[in-house]
Amino acid sequence: MKMKHLRTPFHVKEVAEDGSFIGYGSVFDTVDSYREKVARGAFLRSLNAHAEKGTSPALLWQHRSDEVIGIWDKMYEDDIGLVGEGRLNLDVAKGREAHSLMKMTNASGARAIAGLSIGFMPKAYEDDNEQRIRTLTDVDLWEVSIVTFPANQDAMISEVRAAFAAGKVPEKRDVEAILRDSGLSRKAAQALLANGYAGLLSLRDADDAASNDVTAELRHLSTLLRGH
Repeated sequence: MKMKHLRTPFHVKEVAEDGSFIGYGSVFDTVDSYREKVARGAFLRSLNAHAEKGTSPALLWQHRSDEVIGIWDKMYEDDIGLVGEGRLNLDVAKGREAHSLMKMTNASGARAIAGLSIGFMPKAYEDDNEQRIRTLTDVDLWEVSIVTFPANQDAMISEVRAAFAAGKVPEKRDVEAILRDSGLSRKAAQALLANGYAGLLSLRDADDAASNDVTAELRHLSTLLRGH
Protein backbone atom coordinates (compact mmCIF):
# COMPACT_ATOMS: atom_id res chain seq x y z
CA MET A 1 0.00 0.00 0.00
CA LYS A 2 1.29 3.44 -0.93
CA MET A 3 1.96 5.94 1.86
CA LYS A 4 -0.62 8.72 1.93
CA HIS A 5 -0.39 12.39 2.80
CA LEU A 6 -2.87 14.59 4.61
CA ARG A 7 -2.26 18.33 4.86
CA THR A 8 -3.77 20.95 7.12
CA PRO A 9 -3.10 24.60 7.84
CA PHE A 10 0.14 25.05 9.79
CA HIS A 11 -0.82 26.53 13.16
CA VAL A 12 2.50 27.95 14.39
CA LYS A 13 2.68 28.71 18.07
CA GLU A 14 6.33 29.68 18.08
CA VAL A 15 9.41 29.70 15.86
CA ALA A 16 12.64 30.42 17.74
CA GLU A 17 15.94 31.74 16.47
CA ASP A 18 17.62 28.42 17.28
CA GLY A 19 15.29 26.58 14.88
CA SER A 20 12.91 25.12 17.44
CA PHE A 21 9.19 25.42 16.76
CA ILE A 22 5.79 24.12 17.81
CA GLY A 23 2.85 23.48 15.52
CA TYR A 24 -0.03 21.21 14.60
CA GLY A 25 0.74 18.47 12.11
CA SER A 26 -2.94 17.54 11.91
CA VAL A 27 -6.15 19.10 13.20
CA PHE A 28 -8.93 16.74 14.23
CA ASP A 29 -12.21 16.70 12.32
CA THR A 30 -10.93 19.03 9.61
CA VAL A 31 -11.81 17.77 6.11
CA ASP A 32 -8.98 18.24 3.62
CA SER A 33 -9.14 18.23 -0.19
CA TYR A 34 -8.89 14.44 -0.25
CA ARG A 35 -12.24 14.46 1.63
CA GLU A 36 -10.48 12.89 4.62
CA LYS A 37 -10.33 13.87 8.26
CA VAL A 38 -8.60 12.47 11.33
CA ALA A 39 -10.45 11.38 14.45
CA ARG A 40 -9.19 11.93 17.97
CA GLY A 41 -7.04 9.01 19.07
CA ALA A 42 -6.00 8.03 15.54
CA PHE A 43 -2.31 8.67 16.28
CA LEU A 44 -2.07 7.17 19.77
CA ARG A 45 -1.15 3.61 18.84
CA SER A 46 1.53 4.74 16.39
CA LEU A 47 2.98 7.31 18.81
CA ASN A 48 3.14 4.68 21.55
CA ALA A 49 4.92 2.31 19.16
CA HIS A 50 7.50 5.02 18.35
CA ALA A 51 8.01 5.64 22.08
CA GLU A 52 8.57 1.94 22.79
CA LYS A 53 11.17 1.72 20.00
CA GLY A 54 12.84 5.01 20.88
CA THR A 55 12.03 6.48 17.44
CA SER A 56 10.01 9.40 16.15
CA PRO A 57 8.34 10.32 12.86
CA ALA A 58 10.80 11.93 10.43
CA LEU A 59 10.89 15.72 9.96
CA LEU A 60 11.17 16.18 6.20
CA TRP A 61 11.13 18.95 3.62
CA GLN A 62 8.24 18.58 1.15
CA HIS A 63 7.88 14.81 1.82
CA ARG A 64 11.34 14.12 0.37
CA SER A 65 12.88 11.22 2.25
CA ASP A 66 16.38 12.34 1.24
CA GLU A 67 15.87 15.80 2.78
CA VAL A 68 15.69 15.34 6.55
CA ILE A 69 15.79 18.88 7.93
CA GLY A 70 15.54 18.31 11.67
CA ILE A 71 13.97 16.18 14.34
CA TRP A 72 10.73 15.96 16.26
CA ASP A 73 11.50 16.07 19.99
CA LYS A 74 7.91 15.55 21.09
CA MET A 75 4.71 14.58 19.34
CA TYR A 76 1.38 14.10 21.10
CA GLU A 77 -2.36 14.59 20.76
CA ASP A 78 -4.25 17.38 22.50
CA ASP A 79 -7.89 18.43 22.16
CA ILE A 80 -7.17 20.14 18.84
CA GLY A 81 -4.93 17.75 16.97
CA LEU A 82 -1.44 16.32 16.60
CA VAL A 83 1.11 18.62 18.25
CA GLY A 84 4.73 18.55 17.13
CA GLU A 85 7.63 20.13 18.98
CA GLY A 86 10.54 20.08 16.56
CA ARG A 87 13.99 21.47 15.87
CA LEU A 88 15.27 22.45 12.45
CA ASN A 89 18.90 21.62 11.69
CA LEU A 90 20.35 25.00 10.78
CA ASP A 91 23.55 23.33 9.59
CA VAL A 92 21.54 21.88 6.69
CA ALA A 93 20.77 24.20 3.76
CA LYS A 94 17.10 23.17 3.57
CA GLY A 95 16.80 23.54 7.33
CA ARG A 96 17.99 27.14 7.13
CA GLU A 97 15.66 27.77 4.18
CA ALA A 98 12.65 26.34 6.02
CA HIS A 99 13.50 28.35 9.14
CA SER A 100 13.76 31.59 7.19
CA LEU A 101 10.49 31.03 5.33
CA MET A 102 8.60 29.98 8.47
CA LYS A 103 9.59 33.23 10.16
CA MET A 104 8.91 35.43 7.12
CA THR A 105 5.52 37.19 7.16
CA ASN A 106 3.80 39.90 5.18
CA ALA A 107 1.90 42.92 6.53
CA SER A 108 -1.15 40.74 7.16
CA GLY A 109 0.83 38.20 9.14
CA ALA A 110 0.68 35.47 6.48
CA ARG A 111 3.73 33.24 6.49
CA ALA A 112 5.79 32.37 3.42
CA ILE A 113 5.59 28.70 4.48
CA ALA A 114 2.27 27.82 6.04
CA GLY A 115 1.77 24.07 5.77
CA LEU A 116 2.50 20.83 7.55
CA SER A 117 1.65 17.48 6.02
CA ILE A 118 1.64 14.04 7.61
CA GLY A 119 2.86 10.96 5.78
CA PHE A 120 1.06 7.85 6.99
CA MET A 121 -0.37 4.44 6.25
CA PRO A 122 -4.08 4.09 7.11
CA LYS A 123 -4.85 1.16 9.40
CA ALA A 124 -8.55 1.77 10.08
CA TYR A 125 -11.13 4.21 8.79
CA GLU A 126 -14.85 4.82 8.44
CA ASP A 127 -16.53 5.99 5.22
CA ASP A 128 -19.52 8.29 5.08
CA ASN A 129 -20.70 7.68 1.52
CA GLU A 130 -23.43 10.28 1.75
CA GLN A 131 -21.04 13.10 2.65
CA ARG A 132 -18.13 11.52 0.72
CA ILE A 133 -15.90 11.83 3.79
CA ARG A 134 -13.44 9.25 5.10
CA THR A 135 -12.63 9.45 8.81
CA LEU A 136 -9.23 8.01 9.70
CA THR A 137 -9.42 6.29 13.08
CA ASP A 138 -5.99 4.61 13.24
CA VAL A 139 -2.83 5.42 11.25
CA ASP A 140 0.84 4.49 11.15
CA LEU A 141 2.58 7.86 11.30
CA TRP A 142 5.82 7.83 9.31
CA GLU A 143 6.72 11.47 8.89
CA VAL A 144 5.54 15.05 9.25
CA SER A 145 6.82 17.43 6.58
CA ILE A 146 7.04 21.16 6.20
CA VAL A 147 5.33 21.87 2.87
CA THR A 148 4.44 24.82 0.68
CA PHE A 149 0.86 24.01 -0.28
CA PRO A 150 -2.12 22.40 1.45
CA ALA A 151 -3.73 19.32 -0.11
CA ASN A 152 -5.25 20.30 -3.44
CA GLN A 153 -6.79 18.98 -6.61
CA ASP A 154 -3.43 18.47 -8.35
CA ALA A 155 -2.27 16.22 -5.53
CA MET A 156 -5.44 14.17 -5.77
CA ILE A 157 -5.06 13.88 -9.56
CA SER A 158 -1.51 12.62 -9.04
CA GLU A 159 -2.79 9.90 -6.71
CA VAL A 160 -5.37 8.76 -9.27
CA ARG A 161 -2.82 8.80 -12.09
CA ALA A 162 -0.39 6.78 -9.96
CA ALA A 163 -3.08 4.15 -9.36
CA PHE A 164 -3.75 3.85 -13.10
CA ALA A 165 0.00 3.67 -13.84
CA ALA A 166 0.36 0.81 -11.36
CA GLY A 167 -2.45 -1.10 -13.07
CA LYS A 168 -4.81 -0.47 -10.17
CA VAL A 169 -8.31 0.98 -10.10
CA PRO A 170 -8.51 4.21 -8.07
CA GLU A 171 -11.29 4.54 -5.55
CA LYS A 172 -14.57 5.78 -6.96
CA ARG A 173 -14.86 8.45 -4.26
CA ASP A 174 -11.52 9.98 -5.32
CA VAL A 175 -12.44 10.09 -9.01
CA GLU A 176 -15.84 11.58 -8.15
CA ALA A 177 -14.14 14.23 -5.99
CA ILE A 178 -11.90 15.24 -8.90
CA LEU A 179 -14.87 15.48 -11.26
CA ARG A 180 -16.83 17.61 -8.79
CA ASP A 181 -13.84 19.83 -8.02
CA SER A 182 -13.45 20.24 -11.78
CA GLY A 183 -16.92 21.77 -12.06
CA LEU A 184 -19.35 18.87 -12.52
CA SER A 185 -22.39 18.70 -10.30
CA ARG A 186 -22.72 15.68 -8.03
CA LYS A 187 -25.49 14.30 -10.25
CA ALA A 188 -23.40 14.72 -13.41
CA ALA A 189 -20.28 13.23 -11.81
CA GLN A 190 -22.19 10.17 -10.65
CA ALA A 191 -23.82 9.78 -14.08
CA LEU A 192 -20.40 9.89 -15.75
CA LEU A 193 -18.94 7.30 -13.37
CA ALA A 194 -21.96 5.00 -13.67
CA ASN A 195 -22.49 5.06 -17.43
CA GLY A 196 -19.59 6.93 -18.98
CA TYR A 197 -20.11 9.74 -21.45
CA ALA A 198 -23.45 8.23 -22.46
CA GLY A 199 -24.62 8.82 -18.92
CA LEU A 200 -23.99 12.55 -19.24
CA LEU A 201 -25.77 12.68 -22.58
CA SER A 202 -28.76 10.84 -21.11
CA LEU A 203 -28.83 13.24 -18.18
CA ARG A 204 -28.76 16.19 -20.53
CA ASP A 205 -31.42 14.82 -22.88
CA ALA A 206 -33.74 13.69 -20.08
CA ASP A 207 -34.19 17.19 -18.71
CA ASP A 208 -34.35 20.14 -21.05
CA ALA A 209 -34.01 22.52 -18.12
CA ALA A 210 -30.67 20.92 -17.18
CA SER A 211 -29.38 20.78 -20.74
CA ASN A 212 -27.54 24.09 -20.67
CA ASP A 213 -26.04 23.37 -17.24
CA VAL A 214 -24.70 19.97 -18.24
CA THR A 215 -23.35 21.34 -21.53
CA ALA A 216 -21.54 24.10 -19.64
CA GLU A 217 -20.11 21.55 -17.20
CA LEU A 218 -18.83 19.41 -20.07
CA ARG A 219 -17.15 22.37 -21.72
CA HIS A 220 -15.50 23.35 -18.44
CA LEU A 221 -14.30 19.79 -17.79
CA SER A 222 -12.94 19.56 -21.36
CA THR A 223 -10.93 22.75 -20.81
CA LEU A 224 -9.49 21.44 -17.55
CA LEU A 225 -8.54 18.11 -19.08
CA ARG A 226 -6.71 19.82 -21.93
CA GLY A 227 -4.87 21.85 -19.36
CA HIS A 228 -3.59 18.68 -17.69
